[in-house]
Amino acid sequence: HVAPALSSITLTHGCFSIASSLFFNYPYIFTLSDKLLFFRIAATDLCSSVYTVFQRFVKPDAGRSPNEMKYQCTILKSELYEEGKSILSAFGPSLGMLEVSYEGETGIGSGPTQEFFTEFSHEACKTTRNIWKTSENGLYPAPTANGSDLYSLGIFCAKALATQFLIDIPLSPEFIRTCRGENVPIKDIDRTLANSIKDPSGLVGLDFTYPGTNFELKKG
Repeated sequence: HVAPALSSITLTHGCFSIASSLFFNYPYIFTLSDKLLFFRIAATDLCSSVYTVFQRFVKPDAGRSPNEMKYQCTILKSELYEEGKSILSAFGPSLGMLEVSYEGETGIGSGPTQEFFTEFSHEACKTTRNIWKTSENGLYPAPTANGSDLYSLGIFCAKALATQFLIDIPLSPEFIRTCRGENVPIKDIDRTLANSIKDPSGLVGLDFTYPGTNFELKKG
């Protein structure tokens, strides 16, 4: 059984552990909750892994530790995205938990914090921010996306996973495949661009920039 292996730090912490090999080689036999549990144990720091094991296998009704480090932040709803980026840059890489409240509102705790994670993800998905290339399959980072936006999004997603808050960003399967190191054909990301470069004769006299932008596909 997998559960006994997951309850042992020595058998789960590391990509070459017994439990890791099962999840990597036979992902189809596990439920989503199993995969999330494995992620929280194997992909986080040792202290977080130990706490997850304790919470799941030793004392399931423990809840969050009262001594858990928290960063209490107050933000303006009208400036949620920019202030959120500043908070993520300052406190995101740490092991502590973010606890967000809104200026002028009395609510504190997990409710307003979950609202922050939801609203920040919606703000990040807006087309006016030029972060994503949209398709019927979901979102894929645009070649012209601002590096600071992508950095903040990386911290944001990692913090949401580590602290078990939900986010709402419809990432495309092609982006997930890219993150996994797979070679993704251009046609799967941008069919229009793929069709335009299919015929080499049609490229004569054209500059190598991404259509509609000044982003160079090939330097020089």
